Amino acid sequence: SDFGFFEALTVSFSNWGITENSLAVGSSIKYHWFVYAWMGGVTKAAQLPSWVMLSRAGIVIGVVAVVCLAWIAISYFCRSYLSRVVALLIFCFFDSYPSWGSGFRIGLISSPSQLIGFAWLLAILVLIIEQQKQKVKYSSLLYLVLFTGAMLSKISHGVVGLSGLIFLATVELISKKKITLQRLSDVVVSLTTVVTLFLMFYFGANNATISPLKFPAAIQGELSNYAGVFIFSASVVLMLGFVNFQLTAVLGGLSSRSIRGNSVFLFCIGTGVSGVLLSLVIDVYMGAQLYFLHSATIVLLIFAACFTTNVIDSFVEKLLSARKLLLVICVGFLSAIVAWLIPSLDSGSKLAILLR
Repeated sequence: SDFGFFEALTVSFSNWGITENSLAVGSSIKYHWFVYAWMGGVTKAAQLPSWVMLSRAGIVIGVVAVVCLAWIAISYFCRSYLSRVVALLIFCFFDSYPSWGSGFRIGLISSPSQLIGFAWLLAILVLIIEQQKQKVKYSSLLYLVLFTGAMLSKISHGVVGLSGLIFLATVELISKKKITLQRLSDVVVSLTTVVTLFLMFYFGANNATISPLKFPAAIQGELSNYAGVFIFSASVVLMLGFVNFQLTAVLGGLSSRSIRGNSVFLFCIGTGVSGVLLSLVIDVYMGAQLYFLHSATIVLLIFAACFTTNVIDSFVEKLLSARKLLLVICVGFLSAIVAWLIPSLDSGSKLAILLR
C-alpha cells in the first residue's frame, strides 16, 4: 500500500509547506501534491491526527463531490428520474478491470489524489454542459480555476480534460467553418494553464518515457519476455477490457443523429481518445500511464451509463402492452430454469461430458 507514502507527504506539507520535501530533502517536488497539501493544511488547522483526512474525511468529501457532480451530468443526458438513479448506480459501482489496482469504480480509495481529482475533472464536464445550455459569463476564468485544480490533483485529469476541450473546439471549427471567440478564449486559457503547471511542477521528474505498448508487461509481469504481435495482441485485449462498455455506448451515440453532434458528447469522445492514446504510447513505472485512461473512462462512463438507461427506457416503453410483457417474463423464467438444469461442466455427469 502507498498509504505510508501519502501520510508522509501530508505530514510534511502540514509542517513545512509545499516548498520542502521531507522524502527528498533539498530537491524540488515533482509530484501531484495539491490534494495532500490540502489534507495537510486541514489536519494542521483542525489539529487532527495525521490519518483522519487521508483515510476518512478526505475520502468522504471526494466521494460526495464526485457523486454530486456526476448527478448533474447524468441529469443532462437522462430523460426520467428513474433513469438518472439507475445511471448513477452504474457509475458508482461499475468496475471494468478489477485486477489492475482497485479497478475503475468510484471507491478508488487507494489513491486520494485520483479520487478527488475526479471532482475537478467532472466539474469541467459540468461547465461544458452549462455552456451547451446557455452562455456562461467568465467561463475562461472558471476554466483557469478548474484546470489548475485538475492538474495539481493529478496530471492525467488536466491533460485528459484539455484534450476533450481541444477535440470539441476542433470538431466545431471543421463542421461550422468557424469558432466562437468565447470557445477560442476557453481553449487558449486552458492550454496555457495546463502547460504552465506542467512545466512548473512536473517537468523534469524523469519518470515517463515515450515507449509504445509497454503497459501490458507493466501490469502483468509474465508478458515482459514477449514483444511484437504478442504484446500488441495483449494490449488490444486489455484495452478492450478497460473500455468495452464505454466503447459500445460511444458507437451507439455516433449512430444517433441527435447525439453525435452534441458538444458534451464530443467532449467525452475527446477525453476517451486521449486516454487511450496516452496509455498506449507513454511508459511509466508499474503501468501508471493507465491513470490517463482511468481519467478518461470516468467521463465516458457517465455517458455510457446514461445511454444504456435511455435505451432500456425506450425498450420498456415498447413492451408496455400486457401480451409482450408476459412473453418477456415467460422467456426469462424459462431461461432461468434451463440455466438451473445445466450441470457444472466439471461435475462428471453425462450431460456435462457431452457439453464439454
